[in-house]
Amino acid sequence: METYSFSSYFSMRDGCLHCEETSVTDVHRILQDDFPGRDSPFFVYSQNQIVENILAYKQPLLSLSNQCILGYAVKANSNLSILKLIRQHCDTAVVVSGNELKLALAAGFLPENIVYNGCGKTLREIDHAVSVGCLLNIDSLFDVAHIGKIAKGRGVTVRVLIRINPDIEVTAHPYISTALAQCKFGIGIKEIDEVLRYLQDQPKLRLVGFHCHLGSTIERTDVYRKTVSSVLQVVETVRSMGLTDIQYINIGGGLGIDYKRHAKRTSPFIKPAFLDIVFRSLQDGKAETDIIAENILEAFENQHKMTPEEVSEIIRSNLQQYPHLIEEFEKQLEPELSHQCPTPSDLVASVKDLVEGKNISLILEPGRSVVGNAGVLVMHVIGCKKNGHKRFLITDGSMTEVIRPSLYSAYHHIELAESSTLACGKAVYDIVGPVCESGDFLGKDRLLSVPHEGCSVTMFDVGAYGSVMSSNYNSRLRPVEIIVSGRKWAVIRKPETFGELINPQLLTITSEDKKEEKVKEKQSIEGKHAS
Repeated sequence: METYSFSSYFSMRDGCLHCEETSVTDVHRILQDDFPGRDSPFFVYSQNQIVENILAYKQPLLSLSNQCILGYAVKANSNLSILKLIRQHCDTAVVVSGNELKLALAAGFLPENIVYNGCGKTLREIDHAVSVGCLLNIDSLFDVAHIGKIAKGRGVTVRVLIRINPDIEVTAHPYISTALAQCKFGIGIKEIDEVLRYLQDQPKLRLVGFHCHLGSTIERTDVYRKTVSSVLQVVETVRSMGLTDIQYINIGGGLGIDYKRHAKRTSPFIKPAFLDIVFRSLQDGKAETDIIAENILEAFENQHKMTPEEVSEIIRSNLQQYPHLIEEFEKQLEPELSHQCPTPSDLVASVKDLVEGKNISLILEPGRSVVGNAGVLVMHVIGCKKNGHKRFLITDGSMTEVIRPSLYSAYHHIELAESSTLACGKAVYDIVGPVCESGDFLGKDRLLSVPHEGCSVTMFDVGAYGSVMSSNYNSRLRPVEIIVSGRKWAVIRKPETFGELINPQLLTITSEDKKEEKVKEKQSIEGKHAS
């Protein structure tokens, strides 16, 4: 197996994948001993990659005249050990639920350095956030009313931001675009006046800024510039109304990472879908077309031995009488395009001139760009099968560990994590899991070496929105997670057991139980009064 660096902290060498200076194969052997039957799949995180990603934000922020706040979006990866690591290099946490708030506090974040976002904060959650002193985001008229009610009841002053929905479109999946007019998040520009009128009658609510989160996997910085320009106009208007405590513009997070930077390594020249189109078009029963179909199929099976030019020549020479098929070939030949995502420095540079001299501090809320490229999922091959022209590589990893491909059609790079013991060349596979859903796939049309059963396979860039979005569907157990620093590593989440899965279901409480409980409680009270 070739030596190849996927990043500064993940590389293929000595026949297997390494995270920093640690062999993933060696880690798996130990996990097999410690957690037999629950050793695979498993998540691996690079500690030094996470730290490097945080520093990539902190350095450019120092160039701004006003002190800025870097807040980690806990939802991206809420593993407690990772939160504690991030806390060592980043003072602020951004949470979206009551339990995320508890996690942030447990990780050592000071409550006054916690930003609480969310469009559906319950009264209980708001009460907890207010009691400890968090900075709260106002997301709606009912939200500000709830926060005001709690603040008045507790007799404390609460710092708040207003989340604005500027109706700015970004290039992202609809599920992770969060600033369009029809999104559930934020308050439209036209509705801000109503919130401001409410705040003027609420002495316990102190407006200190505005918030806007555009979405996720953002690939252009001009949308940040447009957002800051829009919010600055609101700031100036509000300051002119006498609300002079405005200190912050929170522009959220959302910087994307380049998931497709290694895609060319496993992108086939001919994909199974193109074969299907060819065979459907050539079903006329003629010997000539049968020969053409056989030639195309042979090229598909042996494409790993050829250059793109050689494959293209075979396709074009055989299909010269079928220009529509050549056009289809050219469409599917387009490589999985890598996108040069903007860096934190690019983001800061894009808005620096807008905020300088405005007595405004920026708040950033990165998540994906802090932990995304720091994690991989290591799986193992259960077996391979072929249906029609489609080959399936079935692993013990699935949509229950990483749902992004199934949910968003997201691309994650996948490669064998060790040398195959089979000398069978390469083939084009869909990488799928054992979950009973046709939508259970991790990658489609990947050109990989034919693996042996038990061969390890790695899915890259799952440090964000991987484990946190996992589930117990099909009664699958959540996997073990480890973190690596150089040659040392530690388990930061034990694999779930069947007992942990089923224990919450063993205790049943019926309505009759509750009635009996009330009767006993009443008898106890009456007995005390009688005595």
